[in-house]
Amino acid sequence: MTKIVNEITQLNITGNVVPMIWFETIKFPSGKPDLLGIMLLSEIVYWYRATELRDEVTGRVIGYRKKFKADKLQKNYQQFADQFGVSKRQVQDAVYRLRDSGLITVELRIVKTKEGLIMSNVPYFEPVPERVREITYPANLHNKTTNDEISDTEPHINPCNREDTGGHVIES
Repeated sequence: MTKIVNEITQLNITGNVVPMIWFETIKFPSGKPDLLGIMLLSEIVYWYRATELRDEVTGRVIGYRKKFKADKLQKNYQQFADQFGVSKRQVQDAVYRLRDSGLITVELRIVKTKEGLIMSNVPYFEPVPERVREITYPANLHNKTTNDEISDTEPHINPCNREDTGGHVIES
């Protein structure tokens, strides 16, 4: 461990996290990564990861709760555009690509606000867990990593459902 590795390790970085494999699995037809699509999917998945509820005395996890109020995540295209510094149209196009690839669903609803205003075409987003799992843990990746390629002396657990078994990589 270096001093800097130790200090960065102690940072409590929160928010959405992008699996590196998504840069290989979410691409344009040209083969280049769909950066905005990746960031949008990462943000949507973040909102669907439950928040831990902990006992104040023991610190033990006692339950989980969702981060958003409705049954699905409600955000509009402009909110995403402002968050990522792009145009509303770029967000819409990226959402359509994610939807068309089966990674998310988008439901447009009519909503009545507390003030009585009726709004139509309000988007609600939901990730498709099976598809997110497929792009995060692609089958062809399982056979790419072997124990010979691991150079760390620390125990290694491959994210593709493999376990550290004392130096032998076993498919589960």
